[in-house]
Amino acid sequence: MRVTQQTIFNNLTRYLNENRETMAKYQRQVTTGKSVTKASDDNIAFTTARHLENKIRQNKQYQSNISSGLTKARFAADALENMVDVLIDFKSTVVNAASDSANTDAREMMADKVEGLKSKLVDLANIDYNDNYLFGGTQTDITPFSFDSGGAGGVAYSGNDKALQAKLSEISNMDISVTGEDLRNTEAGDLFKILQDTADAIRSDDSSAINTSIDKADEALSHVIDLAAKLGNNINRMDFLDEQLKGHAIDMEGEVSQLTDTDYIEAFSAIQKYETTYAAALSVHAKIIQTSLLDFL
Repeated sequence: MRVTQQTIFNNLTRYLNENRETMAKYQRQVTTGKSVTKASDDNIAFTTARHLENKIRQNKQYQSNISSGLTKARFAADALENMVDVLIDFKSTVVNAASDSANTDAREMMADKVEGLKSKLVDLANIDYNDNYLFGGTQTDITPFSFDSGGAGGVAYSGNDKALQAKLSEISNMDISVTGEDLRNTEAGDLFKILQDTADAIRSDDSSAINTSIDKADEALSHVIDLAAKLGNNINRMDFLDEQLKGHAIDMEGEVSQLTDTDYIEAFSAIQKYETTYAAALSVHAKIIQTSLLDFL
């Protein structure tokens, strides 16, 4: 096969173009910090990285859900703990009212105090976070508890029985509060009715009813403590899961970096090599262009 001057010229030109393309690729890697930006760069690395990045986005959404859920859960837990304090005060008042030494005026003051404690419980049960009520179930835009003579203990409930939850994963949700129904329904009866009946018994000097109220006060207190403990356990679980997701995110981001980030040492070395090769090829190219038939005579 006869190799013509044109063939040599064409081959050298093609080589120069390929060299420039390769050099440009490494220059883009240095500029962007990424060695893989499309499937043609490295199909396996590109596909794996896209999958990991999708998982990272999902995890960040779940982390956001957990963060929001934890804030609401802690607000709700604080409210429950304050309710426990109220009910401890309530029990102490009932015990004092059951004492034979309490006179009529003292009992009247105690009855007023019990009704005041009931009002405190209503206020705490109406706590909200960013205008979202926490003890109304999923009915977060309506004040859950209100004073109403038609409600048990003079308190009506406007929420529902669906617990407020945070979505922690594709298949997992967790309660971040308790519903108003769960809050008020104790083993001894309706929470607010217990306090109102006790206030009425103290005011009417009904010793038998007052003594019965002591056991009910114990039950009401245990009920709210149990709810607070359950919510506290959920908070601990969400804290643990949040730390897990943060750790997984760091690991996956590291994997994506290994798959797609530029190896600067390799890239700079390649650029230097191809620049040297390109300069040498240009020199040869220039000599070929200068060659003529007179050079062989």
